[in-house]
This record gives sequence, C-alpha cells and structure tokens, in this order.
Amino acid sequence: MYKPLIILASLLLSAKTSFAANVNISIFGPLETDLLIGEPEATNLCIGAIHCGSPAVSGLSLSLFANTSQGPMKGASITFGANVARSEGMKGLQLAYLSNISTGKAQGAQLSLLTNIQTEELAGLQFGLINVLTPSAEPEAKEEGEEEGEGENEDEQSDQDVSSPLAVQYGLINISNQENTVTLGLLNIVRGGRFDIALETGVFGYNRIALTQGGRYFYSILLIEAEAFNTSKKRKNFHRSKEALRDYGLGLAIPLNERSSLRAEFIRHSPTFYDIDKGELIRLLYERTASDYIRLYAGLEQFTHYGREHTDGIPSQKFPVAFTAGIGIRLLGGWK
Repeated sequence: MYKPLIILASLLLSAKTSFAANVNISIFGPLETDLLIGEPEATNLCIGAIHCGSPAVSGLSLSLFANTSQGPMKGASITFGANVARSEGMKGLQLAYLSNISTGKAQGAQLSLLTNIQTEELAGLQFGLINVLTPSAEPEAKEEGEEEGEGENEDEQSDQDVSSPLAVQYGLINISNQENTVTLGLLNIVRGGRFDIALETGVFGYNRIALTQGGRYFYSILLIEAEAFNTSKKRKNFHRSKEALRDYGLGLAIPLNERSSLRAEFIRHSPTFYDIDKGELIRLLYERTASDYIRLYAGLEQFTHYGREHTDGIPSQKFPVAFTAGIGIRLLGGWK
C-alpha cells in the first residue's frame, strides 16, 4: 500500500540536484520547493502563486504579485505586482503592472504601467509613467596599490572605462542621475542635461517662450507663442485660441567644443493655432554656453506648411526662411 509513496519519495530525493536547483514552485515565503526539497540555489524557472523569491535567477520568474531575487537576476521577471532585483542587479527583462526595482547594475529593460526604479547604472530602457535612474555620481575609488600616470594611453583607456552606458527613458516623468541618458516625456530631468527656459524671437518675428529639457545631446522642445498671452490686442492675420501650447518637437545637440554646440531641431508647429494651418518647423542653431546658468543661441528656421487653406496671412508663405535668436536660463546649471 505504501510502496508507491516510498517510490515517489525516493524519486524526489534523487532529483534534488537536477530538479530542485533549477525549478522553484512557490506559494509564498517558506512554502516553496527550494526550501522543502533542498538548499536554495539559483533557479531557471520560478513559478509563484503569490510570490516567487530566489537567491538568484537565471531564466524566468512568474508570479501573480511579486518576484524577488537576492542575487543576480538573468532572464525575465513577469508579474502583475512588483519585480525586485537586489544586490547584483538585473540582466534581461522586468515586466510588471505596478513597479520594477533594481538595486544593482542592470542591462536590459524595465517595463511597467506605473514606476521603474534603478539605483545603479542602466544600459537599456525604462518604460513607464514615472522612471527614476539614480546611480552614484561619485567615481569608484582606486585601489591603494594602483599606480597613477603611467602614460597617456592608459589615461584615455581609464576615461573610456568610467563613461556611463546609454539609457533610454520613455514616460510622463523621467529623472536620471546618469549623464548618458535619452529621455522622452513631459517632464525630463537629467544630470548634466538640459532643463532650460528661453526667451526667443519666434517664427518670422513672433516672440516665444521655449522649454528645452532632456539629456546633453538629445532633448524635447515645448514652445508657447507670446501672442497666446495677449487677450486685449488683436494682431492682423493672427487667430488667437485658448490652446496656447501647440508647438512641440525634438532636438539634437552636436558638441563643437566645451562651450559651443550645433543644434538641429524638428518641431510640429501651427502659427495660427488652427490645425488646418499646422506644419513643420526645422531649425539649425549655433549655441554658446556663456556660464553655468546662461545659454545664447542664434540661427535659421524654416516653416513648411502641410495644407493649402488659411495660408494667405501666414508670413512663412512669403519668407520660408527666417533668422531667430534667444537667451536661455539653465535651471539645472549647477547639477553636473
């Protein structure tokens, strides 16, 4: 009568090294096969009804509410709740409905509906409503016995070694302490990047307020026409609307030297605030950083209209290229 049970028990014990070390079936906490069958080890497959936790993962973690890894996580963690990779970080994918958290260096992607938090360097993507990337800004200290100044080639190699990897953040709010970060969102705050408010001559004589925000090289642009604040005067050939914020686009800054750069910008623009008058604004600007808190720029811009109606009074149809200039205040000038 007990013979089948004895056979099953012996099979489980003999499979300890081949099964338990690779697969972990968990309900919550101590109710998991890693602890019932053998010592906890790295798992290739972790399936949890409520929570799936492993000292290390090299494969797939799948649960309803939470996945946690105390050591390195290599592979994919998928849950409706939160994924947490501690200690040695993550290499692969964290996919969650609520939040992804990694406290070690990471390579891969964090995808969630709400928040992604990475506390060390990230080489990869954060996609969520709020993305936070906060690696330490301090360079790693040298060993006591390490010699310095052994040649220019070694110095150059050292500079390359400490350069940060490329990270991309896509969300409503993006915050990064990693300089080499590309951000796409409504609010983008990047260490060493752009967060400027500028006053400039607008398209063909119109004045504007410009907000540029993002990384050092790639940034987003929001423009507000000064005429949008004019509720008492009526300018000829200009149609006012309560919808003031209609100009937005992307920019690329190419460094020329430590203080100068060349900016290329592409902006979706509507000079009369009517969708039927919308077009694209292409700008090529020379920029000079006057101080930690001031930027000066000037250049040319061209407006191309998409349609053919309501264009008689738009100056861009008569003068397709115009000069523009501006002065910007660097709100994050002290954050380097």
